[in-house]
Amino acid sequence: MNIELLLTGFFGVGKSSLYNRFIYDEFESKYFGTLGVRVNEKEIIVNDTAVNFKIWDVAGEVKQNKVPKPYFVSPQVIIYVMDLTRMLSFKQIPADIAYLNEIAKDKLVKVIGNKIDLLSEHDLEVFKERYPEIRLDLVTSAKTGKNVNELFQLISNEMLNKNKSA
Repeated sequence: MNIELLLTGFFGVGKSSLYNRFIYDEFESKYFGTLGVRVNEKEIIVNDTAVNFKIWDVAGEVKQNKVPKPYFVSPQVIIYVMDLTRMLSFKQIPADIAYLNEIAKDKLVKVIGNKIDLLSEHDLEVFKERYPEIRLDLVTSAKTGKNVNELFQLISNEMLNKNKSA
């Protein structure tokens, strides 16, 4: 099975770090903004099925409507990455998700809270209480690798189930 996937979100939230952790199992602590787009592939095995991911890592934008619309045409999956420690970006997230759901009606859209390694369990609960309009599908840490592989397994399972029922 082939899955084309786009990583998007505010700049500096860890899209490239998630990309590097999944593709290369590496983490770079220095911030280097992505220029344009990077594309790479990785195959994993899920339930005895080979799943080949083609992952697009696009430069971060303050608003998702500034990302060229053609970037959203090809991928079946869009991962919207947010930084759980960056309150400044929180108010834009519901509008970004609504925009993505509007232009990508037939796509699987996942909202990922990254940098969980910088929060305590209590901090995460406070975040969920304070921002109930932000529905997280999963929390990750590109730095430690927490839930990164699980994210891609979750997506694989959902896409495999979608294909079975189609």
